[in-house]
Amino acid sequence: MGKHLRKRRQENTSDYGIVEYKKNSRHIIPKILLILFILFLASAAACYAYVKNLEQNMNSTNGNNGLEKILTESKNQEPVNILLLGNDTRGDDQGRADTIIVMRFNPQTKKVILISIPRDFRVKIPGHSYNKINAAYMLGGAELMINTVEEFTGIDMHHYVMVDFKGFKETVDVLGGVEVYVEKRMRDSSIKLSLNPGYHKLDGETALKYVRFRHDVLGDFGRIERQQKFIKAILSESMRIKSIFKVPELASIVAENTRSDMSISEMISLGKRLSVLKGDDLDGIMLPGTPEIRNGVSYVIPNEKEIDKIIYRVQNDLPLDGELPAEFIENDDITLDIRNGCESAGIAHKLADRLKVKDFQVKNIGNADKANYDKTLIIYGSNAKNKVDKVGAYLPFAKTLKDTGQYNFSTDILIIIGKDYIDNE
Repeated sequence: MGKHLRKRRQENTSDYGIVEYKKNSRHIIPKILLILFILFLASAAACYAYVKNLEQNMNSTNGNNGLEKILTESKNQEPVNILLLGNDTRGDDQGRADTIIVMRFNPQTKKVILISIPRDFRVKIPGHSYNKINAAYMLGGAELMINTVEEFTGIDMHHYVMVDFKGFKETVDVLGGVEVYVEKRMRDSSIKLSLNPGYHKLDGETALKYVRFRHDVLGDFGRIERQQKFIKAILSESMRIKSIFKVPELASIVAENTRSDMSISEMISLGKRLSVLKGDDLDGIMLPGTPEIRNGVSYVIPNEKEIDKIIYRVQNDLPLDGELPAEFIENDDITLDIRNGCESAGIAHKLADRLKVKDFQVKNIGNADKANYDKTLIIYGSNAKNKVDKVGAYLPFAKTLKDTGQYNFSTDILIIIGKDYIDNE
């Protein structure tokens, strides 16, 4: 380009004088700027296409059409709940969710809580029978997994992120390994893991074995504690200057091995907000339960009474330990009157049995004033407003009403079963 400009300058000088050269140079500059602008647009278009391709890969939900409709919309500065899933997919098998964590981030308090759910928890999977909670993903993909966790915990999910363990390993390797402190000796010949106490920089393969190791006296408790510790370590490593230059490669790995409803911009925005947090700003807890064999299958039976307290603390942004406030209500503090308002015989007794297991005090069971209620109603007295949400968590499809004298009941809560209960049973 410089050669041609020099030649043109010589021609302009001899034919038209130096003034003509200056006149033409003013035309050259806009042309150069125009070319640069076109190149800029082309680069921007390429970047946009690249990002959209990444988002398309991440937002693919294995055929779960309408997934975005089941997720609650998050509002600015309100707590955000994200369901984090680790998938043990093998080949074409959709697999089960090997790791299940509810991450709650409160922008106002700048605190993150990780609620780990044991994968062997025995829960009711919507539309199916009781099963291990991690089977929900195998039965219905991300959508059923979200619904199951929401119904079990009573926490609305705003987003979900599913990470395949192949991507986990590749991410750690691209970062050049992640350093963690191993508190005690870890040995497992079946997965070829051997770690002594002390600091170790783990590559992807060893890191995956580290977070999945469970053959010690703590079992899942120890495993989940290591997962939470490693999450802190990988977040710290990913924010280092040297890791920033690996963003394109990391983005490709994330897109290929991650499924999420979040866009790239949403992930970046969340990442910026989380990057300023310190170690003390992140806390975690595992929902408690008791191992038990039922019909030859090994489960963990949830300790619902203790879980209820944990969820109350999390949803009200309270410390995970210490005394609960006086306004905390337990299920056995609530009395119920259950009436059949549809044409399904015996359904009131069936619901009563279900709620008795949850420690609610069922005082009366009978028929409603009519048998054609379409909607299930949860009606509360003037002194029971602080109790209605506890009942509503078990009947999320029901309509909640305050009694204005229309209904005659002497308990805290009156439940009238409508036809929609059968569809949601």
